[in-house]
Amino acid sequence: MRLAIITDIHEDIESLRRALKLAELSKVDKIYCLGDIVGFSIPWYHHFKTRSSTKCIELIKAHCEGSVIGNHDLYAIRKNPSKCRDFEFPNDWYTLDYHSKSLLSEGRVLLYDEDELNALLAKEDLEYLNQLPEEIILNTNKIVLSHFLYPDITGSSNLVKGDVTQLSVSHLNYISEKKCEIAIVGHAHSLGAYTFEKNRFTKCEYDRKIELSESGIVFCPPLVKGKNQNGVTIFDLKDREITFKQI
Repeated sequence: MRLAIITDIHEDIESLRRALKLAELSKVDKIYCLGDIVGFSIPWYHHFKTRSSTKCIELIKAHCEGSVIGNHDLYAIRKNPSKCRDFEFPNDWYTLDYHSKSLLSEGRVLLYDEDELNALLAKEDLEYLNQLPEEIILNTNKIVLSHFLYPDITGSSNLVKGDVTQLSVSHLNYISEKKCEIAIVGHAHSLGAYTFEKNRFTKCEYDRKIELSESGIVFCPPLVKGKNQNGVTIFDLKDREITFKQI
């Protein structure tokens, strides 16, 4: 079986269409999405005129076997994550003004008020995002899908130098407790296509097959066209091979 993994769409409907076509040409059996379907950040993206949260959700619903929720999806529907690193979101978090949230969080979590446009969501879009899980476990294949790394699997925390390595080690322990061997995540746009095996990161070239070891994390490139190279992840379950394809 072959899977296509897409992540971090950020309302980029044109790149999503190209990614789905690429998945079709790659003859995958199923497609999964790792979240951040919506969320348009002004400093990072330039597809303002073509962005469409509704059309992106429509295509995800039509073509994906499943999707998890990402931090920008949570912000769009004003929903707190069930887990975070070292911050407990109060129930009235989204009724607080920006300065109150900034003082309360002390820089530990992401705030979106300054540069994110509201997703233009229909009622059915809100309902769809609200029911998305924070992780999907493919038990038969011993794979855990999430937007990011435990304990911040939705990617709601601020990151500083060294955090990703620490979280990667924690995440491998987390999936091991679930009797899984491979984790596939998104969120870390700046990393691009990487693997984390034996406590070491390896940057991966596009269109080159990588065979996974018994335990590791796959960092998928973002789908959205922005400052970093975007792409689709193809996973051949039989041979345990990953190929990153540029959009």
